[in-house]
Amino acid sequence: MSAILPYCEEYERTGGETDPAIKKKVGQVFLSKLDYSQLDFETDRDSYQRVGRLFQQITNKGINPYKTIYCQVISSGSLKRDKDTYKMYYDKSRDFDSIYKALSRALTIGENDSEVAARVNSVIEQCSTLISKANTRNIYNVLDVVKTFPVFGKYRCFFLLRSEEIVNLFSINPTLFCTSSETINSAYPYLARKVDVLIGRDSEKYRIMGMEEDLELTQRKMQILRSWLKNNSTLLTMKAASMEVKENYIKKALGQTYSGLYRDFFCNPVNLNQINQMQEKRIISYAAESVKVLEQHFSREVVESYLRNNILVFAMNPNQLSRLIENVKDIDRRNPEMNYVTKFLTMGKSIFGGNLDFSSNIIITKLKDSNVTIPFDVSKMSGQECLNKFIDLFFPKNSDVARKINQLILEKNDRNEKGEKKLRQQIRETGELIKELSPLLKLSFLSYADKANKVCSLASDISQITDLRFRLAGKADIEETKAVEREISEDIETTLNVLRDTFAKKQGKVQEKFDNVEELYEKTMQYLDECFDDKKPLPVLFKEEVVLPYLQTLKDSFEMSQNEQLTFFGESLAVSVPDQELARKMKVLNKRISDADHDAEEVSVEIRFEK
Repeated sequence: MSAILPYCEEYERTGGETDPAIKKKVGQVFLSKLDYSQLDFETDRDSYQRVGRLFQQITNKGINPYKTIYCQVISSGSLKRDKDTYKMYYDKSRDFDSIYKALSRALTIGENDSEVAARVNSVIEQCSTLISKANTRNIYNVLDVVKTFPVFGKYRCFFLLRSEEIVNLFSINPTLFCTSSETINSAYPYLARKVDVLIGRDSEKYRIMGMEEDLELTQRKMQILRSWLKNNSTLLTMKAASMEVKENYIKKALGQTYSGLYRDFFCNPVNLNQINQMQEKRIISYAAESVKVLEQHFSREVVESYLRNNILVFAMNPNQLSRLIENVKDIDRRNPEMNYVTKFLTMGKSIFGGNLDFSSNIIITKLKDSNVTIPFDVSKMSGQECLNKFIDLFFPKNSDVARKINQLILEKNDRNEKGEKKLRQQIRETGELIKELSPLLKLSFLSYADKANKVCSLASDISQITDLRFRLAGKADIEETKAVEREISEDIETTLNVLRDTFAKKQGKVQEKFDNVEELYEKTMQYLDECFDDKKPLPVLFKEEVVLPYLQTLKDSFEMSQNEQLTFFGESLAVSVPDQELARKMKVLNKRISDADHDAEEVSVEIRFEK
């Protein structure tokens, strides 16, 4: 206390605001919750110096120290545990300044230093686990893994997340930095395989929609994966090998009897997240027996319905569950007008509050006192109804959120009617034509005149795309147009992030009163993802689909000096074209693309006629 409190007092003297409730919580940490035995390996002087230095570093960054005083921060801050001896020792990768520097790099989207510092400070105040558990090396490793999440199509590979999406992901769930990079690296392919199953099962639906081409199906896969990770980022903490064992066991033990239930069970992110939280040994020991207990008391139709509402049953002790059901039936017989059995079945997992080692007496008390609200049936609610219910529960006194979201949906529909959806498709189709240009230019039997005509056609397509972008943005300048396009996408993503962040913070509190909150959130975000089905900023889409393939086509199709090839990005690129007419048309195409995306960081291209 003598090491920490001077920094807290200094923080308040310099104008820092502190909630009295937080001060009370800090007192509880010191007086009742802190396990002082964790400090036994240090001398008093060592503890004083280590903790004092840590909180000096924290307050020097402008972080509210009261929000970071937790048991593990005090006992483990700046220390690493030796795997063999279990003793704690100072490690540079666990030093707060090193962690802060790594977080600043990970949470930057090209802003100024003050904006980055404000974001990092907010994340640390929200998640003090970063101080007690994170280390610099793992932060960098996790960042590198997430940056390179691949999505494989039949002919192409994409990176899943853009820089700003990665920053938003970590800002909403910073504990990902405390998850091992190996875990995340194995969890992502597991999730991607689940999406492949969904895409495969929906292939007939996509074929009817005209989505037969590899590119469109790959875009759909990226859309689903982005939605899963943005809305439920804890999926990345799954241990894939253990999930495979759990899945195989449940399918083998129960899949034949309840085939309708388990067909898509493991392609649902809510179910995956809940299964991930259950111990593998409990599922293998209890799942089949607990379901048998349910079957002894209820029909299979009722059991199947119950399992949809309470998959926690897979990890519950069957003997406890049996005693509980008998007690519920007993009070139901004595009070038939209260329908306790019906309430028990309808409430599902909410009545257990996530507690697998439940007390039968507490459950009975909850039933009698009706402390748990009977859940709403998400499966029977439309996307708009789910959105309205979600806002009622998580933003009860904020009608601005509903107005903002509905306004964004109307604006998106209006832009689609004016041609935005068609524009996005046209950009992708033009990008595919540019990729096909390289092999076409190499065909010896095709005349230069025919090649020039193909290039001329592409230049015309780019011109049409630019004109439509101007028309949609209501501007006549490409930089002003790009600013409008970015602002639209940022507005949508910022609003969705408010929902994600609020859900992450209030989920536990809302679940005390309402069941099916996770399912409600998932369906709400799925509905909004469908409303904003293609929200990638148009400048980013144009760069990825047109500019980068165009530069690669130049590199693959024409002669360049060796130095320019080696320093391809950020240099002047001189391209030698062996036909005068083709060179003239290539200059036109190059100008059209450059006019639509003149970025100082991109390659400056010079087309030359050289036989």
